[in-house]
Amino acid sequence: MSRKPIIHIEKTGLATSFQDKGRYGFQRYGVVTSGAMDSFAFQTANGLVGNPLNAVCLELCIVGPTLTFLDTVTFAICGANLSPILNSTPILGWRTYTAKRGDTLEFGKQIEGTFAYLAIRGSFEVEEVLGSKSTYTKAEIGTTVTPKTIYYSTHSTLLKRNRGLIQKEIPTYHHHIEVRYIRGPHLDYLQEDAVSNFEEQIFTYTLGDRMGFRLQGESPIQSKQQSLPSDPIPLGGIQIPPDGCPIVLLADRQTTGGYPRIGTIISYDIPKFVQLPLQGKVSFYPISVEKAQQLHRRSIFTYN
Repeated sequence: MSRKPIIHIEKTGLATSFQDKGRYGFQRYGVVTSGAMDSFAFQTANGLVGNPLNAVCLELCIVGPTLTFLDTVTFAICGANLSPILNSTPILGWRTYTAKRGDTLEFGKQIEGTFAYLAIRGSFEVEEVLGSKSTYTKAEIGTTVTPKTIYYSTHSTLLKRNRGLIQKEIPTYHHHIEVRYIRGPHLDYLQEDAVSNFEEQIFTYTLGDRMGFRLQGESPIQSKQQSLPSDPIPLGGIQIPPDGCPIVLLADRQTTGGYPRIGTIISYDIPKFVQLPLQGKVSFYPISVEKAQQLHRRSIFTYN
């Protein structure tokens, strides 16, 4: 089968990468999972164009790329509002558009959120490594986004496009959010007032990338013991390093870590958390495992 070009990347943007749901089953060998930071926006974009929900997308971060379409294409952009512009005309997220050969797509100012997902019906031909097409730039795994031509996937599966995303399901991204988390597992390594101190503070997101977000509060979270034997790091794990400033571990997190963890953000709230902009505010409150599981079951996609 001959390869068919789909887009040409003119400018790469700030931290654009190819992502699917992630690379699972290899953390025991030191391979990070990667995958889309915002799984809800990622899967919605695929559903809107009729791709399988795990089809690889372009993940955009803060500053989007500039693309030229090389074929008539159905596409959708979900997640952060990065001011998408099709042929000099502003367009909206969370809906489908058709571009023709020679059309250009670019992005302007970051309005709300941090990560957006560009899905194209038919998806992209990019390198698959260990069962995933996600890019992990630090280890040079996957296809790096550079100015070049990208082709249609030769193994793409097309489904019926889902148009049922109703307005009330489209998230709004805020500069001050509340996030639910499950306490533990290393509370014995923290001072007695650490949990109450953590839950009573409002933290500022000061530094971060796909690996994790660093938070700054008014007073540090104190530890009895600043390190412990390394153990596996879950998505959303909240580490307390020696300086007492929490670090939330995300898609490109390391496989193991030796700082005590005060808790883990529930999977249902991860999409909301990762869309927090720099200098955004976040506070945490505890939730039971049972309630977290109920929310997780609600979040599973069931496209008609």
